[in-house]
Amino acid sequence: MLLRIEPRLIYPGAPGDYFAEEVIATWSDDPPEDPQTPYYRALETVIGPDDQFYEFIVPMVPPDWNDPGRLRENAQLLAKSSRPTAVAVSMLEMHLGEGYAVGHPVPPDDYGHWCLTHFLLDGHHKLEAAAVEQKAVQLLTLLSIDQSRATPERLDQLEEILSREPSHRFEPPL
Repeated sequence: MLLRIEPRLIYPGAPGDYFAEEVIATWSDDPPEDPQTPYYRALETVIGPDDQFYEFIVPMVPPDWNDPGRLRENAQLLAKSSRPTAVAVSMLEMHLGEGYAVGHPVPPDDYGHWCLTHFLLDGHHKLEAAAVEQKAVQLLTLLSIDQSRATPERLDQLEEILSREPSHRFEPPL
């Protein structure tokens, strides 16, 4: 897939952290799972009354390791072109609203999470520059059908979902 994304850099436990916000609001009051690295968020959109789509980009090295000079070069490139392209391998995971185990209260907003995760192979500086400059960048990604935890029917819906405008069913805590 060749996607156009607008990445947002997220630090674990900081505002916008999926694990500390949406996961907790949907399924648990337990301390959030720590992703152990900063990551990027891209498209979020409502799929229907019972499902929300989330898109993540996981760098293979932490953004803090990126060279500041190369980041400046990539920021300048983004100012001139909308075609800088990063490369990733992706999988779609489904976490459907199955509720809590017996004895746990029903969560306030139990809905399914469709999580498309791109594992960034190349373009770490481009992606961070795009996040800092609030610009779009292209992502060429190879979707792993065999490693995705989604049915073929749901994988077939990805193209249409990725063309949608952002929308949110979750409002983060104030």
